[in-house]
Amino acid sequence: MDIEKKSSSMAEENHSAGERANSMLNEFQLLTQTFRKALLFKENVRNSLDRKRVELKRQERENNARLQTLENNIRIYSLNTDRIVQNLEELDQKEKNIKQSYEKLLHGSAENPAEAVLAMSEAGGTGAATHVTLDSLIKKRKDYLDNLDKSFKQMDAELLSIETLRQEILFARDEILNKKEKALLKKESILEMGEKISEGLERVDSELGKSINEEQMMTESLRDLLQRIADSMELTEETDRLLFSTLTAAESKNCYESANASVLDDEASPPTS
Repeated sequence: MDIEKKSSSMAEENHSAGERANSMLNEFQLLTQTFRKALLFKENVRNSLDRKRVELKRQERENNARLQTLENNIRIYSLNTDRIVQNLEELDQKEKNIKQSYEKLLHGSAENPAEAVLAMSEAGGTGAATHVTLDSLIKKRKDYLDNLDKSFKQMDAELLSIETLRQEILFARDEILNKKEKALLKKESILEMGEKISEGLERVDSELGKSINEEQMMTESLRDLLQRIADSMELTEETDRLLFSTLTAAESKNCYESANASVLDDEASPPTS
């Protein structure tokens, strides 16, 4: 009676252990699949963030290159406007000098022809001499007036040339200032873009760091779990020997039964003529 109870109890324990093993196997498979799906998702997130980071870094390099080019252009514009200011000052000084000479000629400061005429008239004695002297004076007067007219015309031309050049320089200055203003506005836009890119990089780096930490935590958890399972799967020598001998006996029995079944099949088969 005791052996019957023990056999019945063993049957229940055997069945329960088998069911428990199947249940744990299913749970383990479900758990590993969950880990694999989660890790695969985290890997995709990490790869996506890595690509975003690479793209943002590329945009940052290009934006910095555009900013450097603009700053060089702005520096050149500033140098050109400084040269223009210097050129305008030189033109103003040249114009001032010419106008001063112009005023002197207009007021007879260059040479007073009346004094020359008086000196020459006092030196003359006879009518013939006076006639010759007058002719000479008239000729000198004409030469003087011709030279004076040439001087005025030359100064007029120089003043006109200075004014024309000034207008050209002022026009060039306005063009440069306009380009500089546009470059400064574009620089502001590029700086704003740089700030947005920097903010995007900070956001991506933060998300990437958080995702990597979570992925690392899940990876370590799975590794620890597998290690605990592997450690729990270590059997005692006696249990390992018993399993091996039992499986060997089971395989031998299966082979024996298969062989007997084959012999019986051969005996049951009718002879062929």
